[in-house]
Amino acid sequence: MSVRSDSMPSSVSLEPTGEALKFTWQDGYVRAQVTVLTGHAMLVLRFG
Repeated sequence: MSVRSDSMPSSVSLEPTGEALKFTWQDGYVRAQVTVLTGHAMLVLRFG
């Protein structure tokens, strides 16, 4: 999944499980791989 962002987040996670995701930030995009979704989930980017 790719999300446009002007700055690099300090962390990326899936909620409501709280699973931390490895991510990259390059050329204004945060990229993280989500492999399994059961039910619903939100991608949370934290800054600061």
